[in-house]
Amino acid sequence: MARSLVRLFRGGTFVQETADALLGRNGVEDAEAAFAHMEEAGYLAKVDLGDDGYVWWEATTLGNALAMASFGKPVRRRTADRLVAGMVERAGEYNSDPNKPLYVERLRIFGSYLDPHIDPLGDVDVELSFGMRTRDHKTISAYTRASGRYFRSFMEELMWPQRELVQYLKNRSTAVNVTLENIDHITDRSVTIYSIANDTTAVPPPDEPSSPTASQVHTGPPSRKQCPGLRPHTSETMDPMEGIAPPPGPGLMRVHVVLEDSRPPIWRVLDLHASMPLDGVHRVLQAAFGWQDTHLHRFTDLYPFERLKPVDGEIDWPLQWLPRGLVEDPIDMPEEDMTLGQLLGRGSGTAFYEYDFGDSWLHRLELLKVWPALPGGPAASLVDGARHGPPEDCGGMPGYEELLDALADPADPDHAEAREWAVEMTGSDKPFDPDAFDAATTDHAVTTAGETGAPDPGVPGV
Repeated sequence: MARSLVRLFRGGTFVQETADALLGRNGVEDAEAAFAHMEEAGYLAKVDLGDDGYVWWEATTLGNALAMASFGKPVRRRTADRLVAGMVERAGEYNSDPNKPLYVERLRIFGSYLDPHIDPLGDVDVELSFGMRTRDHKTISAYTRASGRYFRSFMEELMWPQRELVQYLKNRSTAVNVTLENIDHITDRSVTIYSIANDTTAVPPPDEPSSPTASQVHTGPPSRKQCPGLRPHTSETMDPMEGIAPPPGPGLMRVHVVLEDSRPPIWRVLDLHASMPLDGVHRVLQAAFGWQDTHLHRFTDLYPFERLKPVDGEIDWPLQWLPRGLVEDPIDMPEEDMTLGQLLGRGSGTAFYEYDFGDSWLHRLELLKVWPALPGGPAASLVDGARHGPPEDCGGMPGYEELLDALADPADPDHAEAREWAVEMTGSDKPFDPDAFDAATTDHAVTTAGETGAPDPGVPGV
């Protein structure tokens, strides 16, 4: 419950009244006492008492760390030390190769690993900052094609070096959590375990300003600053919200969500309030597919990896909605200010949700129907679904397929390692079953997540 509360407004301030309903739905009658306990534990700090009498709170660095925490199988400190040493070694190896299109600028470790008295650990948390050795699209495209992998689009080719770097550093370990998010708003305690500036064997980065800038070092979602010649498909002079109307009154949307490129398909059908903000939809999708919310995400109105054709010498770019703290480009918009009804009501009834820009788990959302919501009904519920969601950090769909192949074939040279990895990942000695789907458990998780992302009565269309 504590994590659910701080995750409601991770990194920002909020009014106590906003979260009272969440506490009430979970059997907590004395919300004021619950907030006092959260303050005493160091997860929340009282900011101000507004003129309207409401108490404003802020999630502390400890609270933000709790919001980002994952609860996988514990890892022994001896194993964690080995994983950290291996990551530092691989960062050096990567930076010594002049043919790589990227370079590791810095690795910072944070979280429970920094406390020597904690053993075992929940996981090993590492922030990755990287830069680009080349911005030439043709060079990057040639590099990605040389990997022998199949790419569906030009944009997917451009994103491959980032995915490759994260996978290479993790070395398929589920105990390592690599984030591209700037951790300074999550914690005030971190240690740099690798810096290219101190690596005498590394190929020096391009001749750019010595201090990292937004265009030089990447610590966030895909930015148009990294891809010159790309533009949003909305004119720079046009209001990006133009033509986005709120849904016609209170309503439920039945949405089919499928994980792209999954064969057989991994899918869910969900009933969601049309007026649910996209940050709430994000939490519901995390619950529906069993993700742990340890990576960045975004919503787009168009397929984000389409091979786009130039228009007047430039390439259009889909609109994207990000968490408010990650919005950098003027044309990008905060997900908190957009509702599901507004997104799916843009014309095609289709949108996309990408989770983990390294593994790039892309979910296609398709509107099936809309009808009036019943008073007092849940903001989110599961209608149907199929197949187990993939594990975190397994290398995207190609890596997941390789993992399943190794698990299914005892003669595969990676079978033993894959089984050990699956046990570590699930915390169970039972064989991993990709076809298993627990509808009752998933529905409970979806409904609970829907409560934390319930529509705001102040949002248009409610």
